[in-house]
Amino acid sequence: MAAKVIIITGGTAVTLPADWNPANNTIEVIGGGYGGGAGSSSVNGAGGQGGAYAIISNFGAANTSYTIQIGTGGVGSNSTPTAGTSTWLSNTGSAPTTTSQGVLAVSGSGGGSVGTTTYVGGTGGAGGNSGTTYRNGGGGGGAAGPTGAGSNGVAATSSVGGNGGSGSGGSGGSGGSGDTGSGSSAGGTSAQWTATSNSITGTGLTVLSPSSTAGAGGGGGGGKGSDDSTGAAGGSYGGGGGGGSYDGTGPVLSNGGVGKPGLLVLTYTPTTNASNFFAMF
Repeated sequence: MAAKVIIITGGTAVTLPADWNPANNTIEVIGGGYGGGAGSSSVNGAGGQGGAYAIISNFGAANTSYTIQIGTGGVGSNSTPTAGTSTWLSNTGSAPTTTSQGVLAVSGSGGGSVGTTTYVGGTGGAGGNSGTTYRNGGGGGGAAGPTGAGSNGVAATSSVGGNGGSGSGGSGGSGGSGDTGSGSSAGGTSAQWTATSNSITGTGLTVLSPSSTAGAGGGGGGGKGSDDSTGAAGGSYGGGGGGGSYDGTGPVLSNGGVGKPGLLVLTYTPTTNASNFFAMF
């Protein structure tokens, strides 16, 4: 029997379907990406970190409700990079601390995720400057995903913004381009999962429709001070925003790009209904 894939991008609780197979499933999560910071007369604009990834297998019971949190992305800031929030599923009502309680992917590149396999998001690239006149933003870090850690954002130079890092060990979304004179670009998206079902209940759920795709996003590109350009947004899901810029001739301070929210992916081989099977004969 073909596996079912359900991709959840919002909500606070989920009831696992009646055909949920406790012996053949995975639950995967990506945390929200950081928003990029911006430069000032004394600070270079750093890119935001990408969200982490975690997975557990053969967890949960059919027709049972679990608390979830879908990580939010950090806002594009006019100061330092701002954190998003973690993504998790838990049987305790709060973020799990062990795999017997659930799965957790943090926002950003630090530790603290909970899963049988975990990967960190890419760090944001440092900003660069030309004296105190112009400051350019670093690239955002890529989100981690099922094939590996997010790549780090590239540091800005004295003349251009840094490129964003790619997602999921290079198999996720591509990093956005830093501004070299024509603007920065957002982190790319990827199709590491394809939804086959949206048949699930819960509280406040947002579920992607069948055939929709999702994956670990790339980091956004950094802005350029002489262009007064903002950092670009990270890519869905979990990409970090690019760092913003500073133009001391104005002065003009341009915000960093937003980090993108995380997601929760349920994959399972449905259980068979024996009574229905024998009824056919």
